[in-house]
Amino acid sequence: MKEYNTNYRLKRKTIPTYIGVNVSSLVLGNTHNISFEHKERLWGLRDKGFVLLPNHQKWIDIPLEGILLKRKLNREGNYIMKGSLPKWVFEPMGGISIIRDKEVKILAEKYGRREAIRAAREREEEIYTHEIPNLLARDEIVVTHIEGTRMEMDEVKIGKANVKNIMKSQKAYGEQITFVPLDIKYEGKDVTMKVGNPIEVPDEGIEELLEHLRNEVERWY
Repeated sequence: MKEYNTNYRLKRKTIPTYIGVNVSSLVLGNTHNISFEHKERLWGLRDKGFVLLPNHQKWIDIPLEGILLKRKLNREGNYIMKGSLPKWVFEPMGGISIIRDKEVKILAEKYGRREAIRAAREREEEIYTHEIPNLLARDEIVVTHIEGTRMEMDEVKIGKANVKNIMKSQKAYGEQITFVPLDIKYEGKDVTMKVGNPIEVPDEGIEELLEHLRNEVERWY
């Protein structure tokens, strides 16, 4: 995809994003000791599109990721978010709403299970074959938590199911995507954000990507 679809419109807005990142930086900067490791691994991506793959433990992971991108690259991200969050609040700050299993159950109660599953699959297809490729074609940053939901465990298993959708985006994009692992660790009020080594893999390189992610994020296996 050399050029993005001219009909695609970026939902993120400058002012809400500016407010959100700066308020997060002020609040979390006062309540947590935030440190960054290997931030230099991002410097070669200052003006390029890439996919950031953090582990996911707490709700504050997302504003922390925004702080990292703003402080170290002076850029903003686009975040795959759960569908239960209000779109009018989070889409202007880069949120991309997806329908997860929990939202499917809620929709099923209103419209029936078959219709809920259909809506979830259509939205998933739209995100991974349209939205993400178009964002990357604009040299935007996409942040997605392949664990799917918050997991406060010492070890989390990741497998092909966790990365198959993002590889679907690469096929739609038509070029290799740069993936950047991010290992977020909490010790009380201390937060360490360790930037992993960026990697590009061929379309059939799911196992190679998985092995790399397991090596870069301590709790993934």
